[in-house]
Amino acid sequence: MDASRPLEGRAESVSHANVETAGSGSNKDSFETAIVESSDSKDPMPMSGCSKPDRPTAASRPFGDCQILQRHRADILLWLLQATDELLTGAGIPYWICGGTLIGALRHQGFIPHDDDVDIECFETDTAAIAEACRLSAMPVAFHTEGSYKGCCRMGHLFFYNIVSKELSVDVFLRREQPLCALDEFPGHAEVFPLRRYPFHSIAVCGPGGCVGDYLARCYGPHWSESVRIWSHSCPEGSEGSPAELPIEEYREAVAQSGYQSPTVRRTAAESLKHLSREGGELELLLWEVLGWASPLPPPQNSESLQSLWESEEED
Repeated sequence: MDASRPLEGRAESVSHANVETAGSGSNKDSFETAIVESSDSKDPMPMSGCSKPDRPTAASRPFGDCQILQRHRADILLWLLQATDELLTGAGIPYWICGGTLIGALRHQGFIPHDDDVDIECFETDTAAIAEACRLSAMPVAFHTEGSYKGCCRMGHLFFYNIVSKELSVDVFLRREQPLCALDEFPGHAEVFPLRRYPFHSIAVCGPGGCVGDYLARCYGPHWSESVRIWSHSCPEGSEGSPAELPIEEYREAVAQSGYQSPTVRRTAAESLKHLSREGGELELLLWEVLGWASPLPPPQNSESLQSLWESEEED
């Protein structure tokens, strides 16, 4: 189920420009001809089968113990995704969004408002290339790998400014290409390729361009576009005080009533970082907690935040 009809074009290298659909050859060899850009339309995808209630209302606690992501934290997540896209596409390394990040692109044209992380997939054979791209990057970023994820594939993380923290990292699932096999939680070759560009808030990212609807229906149920599962890392699905899911119209109304604001970034990740240094202070504080005066951003303006930081340093 595509969000929009792919357009064909051509580019000399892997970039945000249009390139034509995939031809013959292995996944890696055909990557430069695998990405196709989505159409300019950013209208929400049709939600077939979604019946709108006569009088949609949001409960007093529609998300249970889960929380809609605050604006400054959502801005940081979008910046991480923007920086990741610049890093990998600039190095010619194929990647594609997956899981909740992909559902967000199709259903919300951006993050699911209560989601709290970024998920992408890459080829396992590109592990060394990703590490090298990080080493050569002007923005401090490191790539760490660990054991397998549920026995399906290796797991990696992109850590920005060398901060080993969920708040400044991107989850990278490293897939074996032989070709890609359809797994319980991961798409197969026909569901991924050819890759395409998706509008995602104010940026564009790489995502599966194959039988996307088949993958999402298989992994998340046939009604993934009609209802929203209430889940995040801080509030697992089915935990006490959290509703299992909400109809899409009720969810959208609850999001609107919560005062949610879509995240924004600037033209480049570097410009976005400067913008984030002036908004909210969350990123500033996080960097200062780990890097101190080596932080690329100025000290947090919140005196209480600085006081707590100094007190923690004195205790150490």
